[in-house]
Amino acid sequence: CNGCAQKATGSTKKYHYGYAAVLPDDAHRRRLVNRIDAIIARCHGKRAHEHYGLRGIEVQKSWREDKGKFLAYLITLDGWDNPVLDIDRIKTDKGYQSGNLKFSTRSENCFNKRKVGDLQREVDDLRARLRHCKCGAAPSVHGSH
Repeated sequence: CNGCAQKATGSTKKYHYGYAAVLPDDAHRRRLVNRIDAIIARCHGKRAHEHYGLRGIEVQKSWREDKGKFLAYLITLDGWDNPVLDIDRIKTDKGYQSGNLKFSTRSENCFNKRKVGDLQREVDDLRARLRHCKCGAAPSVHGSH
């Protein structure tokens, strides 16, 4: 019947329509909410990505709790309405938080990665801290016992 069809249609509507008050344009809203979902999943999902969630990169708590706030922040940034641009963190060791995001091209985003030298300094720092740790012997770097 018509009533059942309307109920069924209402139950399958995409949840991102709920953010229309924040961003009325459907195409931009869908694109940005999908990107927000991907960001939260790689930082906080059950299978958090090794270069994000497992490294301590987090999404600002208020944005995780209310994606509308995340969306509202994104549309204040230059380039939010250009579908070619990616959401990029300015400082790669900081999370997705106010003041650390921008929209950039894919090639600009690819250059905004941790460098080998930065990673080596992190490893050296961790090794030094382990050597000075008073809680027991430092584990072997190669995993041998």
